Amino acid sequence: MGLPVLHSVSPQMHNAALKAAGLNGVYLPFPVRDATEFLRRMVHPRTREMDWNIRGVSVTAPYKSTVIDALDWIEPTAAELGAINTIVVEGDQLRGYNTDILAFIQTLVASFGELPNARCAVMGAGGAARAVIWGLKQTTTNVTVFGRNELQAKTLARELEVDYRSFSEARFDEFDLVINATTLGTAGELESQTPARAAQLAGARLACDLVYNPEETLFLREARAAGCQTLGGLPMLVRQAIAQFKLWTGIEAGEKGHVAGCPTSISSKYEVTIGKSSGTNPERYSRQILFKGIRPEGTPGWGHPGPARWCRAFRPLPQNLGAPGGGNLPSGNRNSFNRQTSKGKQVSRKKTPPKYF
Repeated sequence: MGLPVLHSVSPQMHNAALKAAGLNGVYLPFPVRDATEFLRRMVHPRTREMDWNIRGVSVTAPYKSTVIDALDWIEPTAAELGAINTIVVEGDQLRGYNTDILAFIQTLVASFGELPNARCAVMGAGGAARAVIWGLKQTTTNVTVFGRNELQAKTLARELEVDYRSFSEARFDEFDLVINATTLGTAGELESQTPARAAQLAGARLACDLVYNPEETLFLREARAAGCQTLGGLPMLVRQAIAQFKLWTGIEAGEKGHVAGCPTSISSKYEVTIGKSSGTNPERYSRQILFKGIRPEGTPGWGHPGPARWCRAFRPLPQNLGAPGGGNLPSGNRNSFNRQTSKGKQVSRKKTPPKYF
């Protein structure tokens, strides 16, 4: 659960892992506006309004810190840093864990080697930034946080005992490692944004982006133009997903095993080009979202909302879906899609699902 969350490749990874492990389960993305209410009404065994066999929840921005009060138990490391990314339903309790920290440090060391006494700059002041700073402090004490939200960033710096600087004075030539822990650059509305430009990054040695979709963000391109070595967020995502999968299922899903459902190149497998296919610069979408309704008898039906709830589901689609002469829509009712009239006019037939959270 998160907001936004429909750009995530986690459903592909975890569903591939479930299939490979022979488990009867499914991993679904939930865009949530009120995380506390979502946990209370949909997840917590003592208060949920649905009788379903839910094993756990992934938690992403902006809820990694705000959901803590809704949990019954938190692992000591997650409690110390004040951020969780994994919830496990255990009996009648919700238990919180953080698999981000170890994944981040392991990926950093695997890519660049040990970083003793490295001067580190972290951009961001949310749950992801908190986890990154906490992890970095296990190997170096020289960490500075740069935050767009001055009050939030100063509070984070004070709590974790690191330095704070304003974004307005952000230059990184004195740092060895610069990390983007914001959501800037994420596929969708934020894809054209970056927390730093090449001129600001010039002189830094390493640049790391926690954003994994798109695989190469504008921040990484700017860093490469500034002469920095770069590291994207996908390897970290895979490592933290392996730890999550074990918490939920007890099964060890190796990077080249069950979770190998995650591609080495997101764009080559999961991006589809739709709509504006005639130009030289087609509009690209990281995912084509289909609404999948559940009929009263429990069978899926494309386009028809069920009597109680909607869920969003992903399905592999033709590369040219939506283009003239492109791929076919799924069989069954097609009211969730736009149709082309004989005169070429686009007519919307999409039905909007009700909002619950």
